[in-house]
Amino acid sequence: MKWKTREGDILELSKMTDSHLVNACKMLKRQLASKPGYMSYMGNSDHAADAVELENRQNEEVEDNLRGAIWNLEQEIDKRTN
Repeated sequence: MKWKTREGDILELSKMTDSHLVNACKMLKRQLASKPGYMSYMGNSDHAADAVELENRQNEEVEDNLRGAIWNLEQEIDKRTN
C-alpha cells in the first residue's frame, strides 16, 4: 500500500515513520467515524430512491476503503512493534 501525504508526496508504508503511521491511522479512524451512514427515502419518486441508493453504495465503498487502509496501517505498526 502507498500513502499520499497532504503535500502530495507518495510513500510506501515501509518508508513512513512510526509516528506518521500512527497519526495516519488515527486520522482515517476519525474519518470513518464521521461518515454519514445510510439514508432512507420514504417518498414515491423512483429517481430520488435511486439517488439515495447510489449514495448509500458510494458511502459503503468509501467505508470499505477506509477500513482496508486502517487495516494496512495497523499491520505495518504491528510488524514494527512486535
